Amino acid sequence: FRYDMTSLSGAGMTEMWWQLEIVPIGRQGAAPEYLLTTTNNITDQVLREREKETNQKILENLIDQRTRKLASSEKKFRNLVEHSPVAMALLIGEDLILDALNFEMLKLWQIITGSTEAPGELAALTGKTLITLLDKTRSGYAEILKRIFKSGESFVHPEFSYGGGIWGPLKYASIIINP
Repeated sequence: FRYDMTSLSGAGMTEMWWQLEIVPIGRQGAAPEYLLTTTNNITDQVLREREKETNQKILENLIDQRTRKLASSEKKFRNLVEHSPVAMALLIGEDLILDALNFEMLKLWQIITGSTEAPGELAALTGKTLITLLDKTRSGYAEILKRIFKSGESFVHPEFSYGGGIWGPLKYASIIINP
């Protein structure tokens, strides 16, 4: 229970919390002979619990704000990747799971692998492995990416040539792959 007391300075009241325990002692018939009461000051415990609840709410608000900020940032990142005029892809782990990519990257992979199939929707490809996207007979490209992932070393090819034939004129590109 709460029972406020005059502060030590004498100016105002101080919030105080108490725990009352009543224990019946001795018996004469149906009634106890007397009651033993104990009062414990639990103000510190109550105030710590209140502070803990306040801090929990502050933490929940911070987590909520940062989660919204992270979701917004991820949306901007994905938008940047998907609409970039430069071929871009984000692959996750040794399995090379497609996390973010754009049509420019799909077109480049088609040319590299010699595929003539339509790539499909980007959203449908997210979460799949690169090997499922590439023709099984041309999975050497995926193996190169796996080696880069395992070694942790960047790969730079300043004048990679691609295209020609049914894909139009021969083109050159700088390829940079970072693990």
